[in-house]
Amino acid sequence: MLQSIRDKTTGWITKIILIVIILTFALWGIQRLFVGGSGTATVAKVGHAHITSDAFSNAYQLARRHAQMQLGSHFFDNPNLPEQLKQNTLKQLVSAAALQNKLNSLGFIVGPNLLEANLIGVPAFQDNGQFSQQRFLQVITGMGYTTQQFMAQLAQQIMTAQLQAGLIGSDFFLPKEAANTQAYLDQERQFNYLIIPVSHFTKAIQPSDQALHAYYQQHQAEFKTPEQVSVSYIQLSLADLAKTIHPTTAALQAYYQENINRFHHQPFDSVQPQVKQAYIQDAAQKLFAAKTNDLTNLGFEHPNALQPLASALKLPIQTTALFSRQGAKTGLAANHDVVAAAFGPQVLQEGNNSGVITLSNNTVAILHLNQHAAARLKPFAEVKAIISARLVGQQAQLMAEKVGQQLVADIQAGRSTTALMQSHQLVWQHSALVNRQAKKINPQVLTAAFQLPLNKHAASGLSLSDKDFVVVNLKAWQAGKPTLTPAEQKTYQQVMAHAYGSTAYQLYQKQVFSEADIRYYEKNMPVIS
Repeated sequence: MLQSIRDKTTGWITKIILIVIILTFALWGIQRLFVGGSGTATVAKVGHAHITSDAFSNAYQLARRHAQMQLGSHFFDNPNLPEQLKQNTLKQLVSAAALQNKLNSLGFIVGPNLLEANLIGVPAFQDNGQFSQQRFLQVITGMGYTTQQFMAQLAQQIMTAQLQAGLIGSDFFLPKEAANTQAYLDQERQFNYLIIPVSHFTKAIQPSDQALHAYYQQHQAEFKTPEQVSVSYIQLSLADLAKTIHPTTAALQAYYQENINRFHHQPFDSVQPQVKQAYIQDAAQKLFAAKTNDLTNLGFEHPNALQPLASALKLPIQTTALFSRQGAKTGLAANHDVVAAAFGPQVLQEGNNSGVITLSNNTVAILHLNQHAAARLKPFAEVKAIISARLVGQQAQLMAEKVGQQLVADIQAGRSTTALMQSHQLVWQHSALVNRQAKKINPQVLTAAFQLPLNKHAASGLSLSDKDFVVVNLKAWQAGKPTLTPAEQKTYQQVMAHAYGSTAYQLYQKQVFSEADIRYYEKNMPVIS
């Protein structure tokens, strides 16, 4: 196995190492994951490796920023997301430390020649396409490393990359496997299916008051309104200031003369619109900077109210609707910094103005608490109809599933389903021979059909996303026909071998994680938001 790893890594290990090095610079703020600064508390210990609270905080903030970039405003839709990110981040750090310990115990080492050979290919260390010792020292010094520290860190990264490349590159996929896989994936199936609507059962279900009250008592957390606030605010924007600037022709001519090079010495009359636009933009920028400074100073002078600020700057006081700690989807409360300030102690508890908050490059605001609504349990009468609909839906879903499972049992036993279907007014729908990509059939039904074993009594049932229950019965099938050219088959073998190798690497990581001596110190976990 070790020889296979060595053989397979020689061809493309350099590419993986280069990627790792690039990521090292992209994420340099979290490189010292397992040592941390002096005095930082340990949040997890993996063997002799310590993961510090500083290391965790840095890694978490990177993960959070990445998630916000991916999700945009939807980041705040899931209140559990920060906790999920916290757990995932810690698990990744622990897994990385466990893998590094394993590599050390196996005697993996990286010689100086390999380090230097790969180092010279890193763009960050090059000057005019050539490795520069001066550039190298500038970069790593800026990251807080000595040469020895950086090379040791890089050696650890390369060892991990070697293991990954070896496991992924040492797997294989035979031509016969490729042909069989294609025949399976391109298989066509014909099946019958019927849908048992939940609505067939709802009219007969009437939950008792006792059941409604019991559900209310057992699920009170679901019927609580979250803590909410409304804030008053003053907003200063460059765009609004620009609308107040109306330069005279004389002012424009003077501006034109002072900045004639910007207009390529063209006659004033031919570029007057551009001159006016540039004048307004420059004037608005200066005014925005001055008023932002005034807003900051006035905020310190009058920390308890917005009116003095509004009067001095001639800006209106605006008010938001109530919003929770998850913010709003649109408007001022869609800004994370606004939400954090609104629920922060300075605004919420002390009743003071917030500091100046940057909403965008050209817009700032100051907040003041307008209204605070504590979390409360909604009265039973207010949610009774919701509870009733929920209980009716749950019971109806169980009844539909019971009928469906009886049909599945009858089909598998070879019994007639006619009587049961007639009593519930159910009708089979028939598919033609279709492949896995059929567009006109519910994807859940299609997936269930292709999961059935190959016999004519094969049947299964499942609840659909709309809560209706579906029964699927396989009727016929045929294997896919080989259509790949020799070149396509070779590519397919390579892709599948890489996929198998990736799975092997993931399984190895899990095994190493399960065998590691891991200790967690929850009390040292930093507070996250």
